[in-house]
Amino acid sequence: MEIGYWVHVDHLRRGVATAAARALLEAAIELPDIDRVEIRCGAANGASAAIPRKLGFRLDRVDEKARSAPGESGRLMVWVFERPACRRPGR
Repeated sequence: MEIGYWVHVDHLRRGVATAAARALLEAAIELPDIDRVEIRCGAANGASAAIPRKLGFRLDRVDEKARSAPGESGRLMVWVFERPACRRPGR
């Protein structure tokens, strides 16, 4: 499953995206068939990349992608959170 977030410029740096991503992550890992959650963000977006880092995601890879806006680097970070084995149903 992939989760994402956008925050209006008037509400940046207030923890809104972190709180939203945390709530989505907690809901996702409670679903019985979800063992892996991803967050993808542009490599040039340090503020966005800080969120998965805070929530315990690990950087899985950096993919190349076509630029669609002037501020993009053409690199997409893929962050992964995997549900611990001890929390998987039936194990």
